[in-house]
Amino acid sequence: MSRERQAVASYVADLSAELAQIAHEHGLDMAAYMLEMAAAEAASINSDANGITRPLRPVAAYQ
Repeated sequence: MSRERQAVASYVADLSAELAQIAHEHGLDMAAYMLEMAAAEAASINSDANGITRPLRPVAAYQ
């Protein structure tokens, strides 16, 4: 995987997680869930590329 693709996946994971937290704080549970799934997918792309396996946790569930 190219460095650019890894950087984009990392950015998407971080931004989606932040947006999920904001959505959760404002009672937008379905939006928070969808954003958490986007964050998890993007994070899994990077972990797969690096040969790293780590558990993915929804951000909003722990806030």
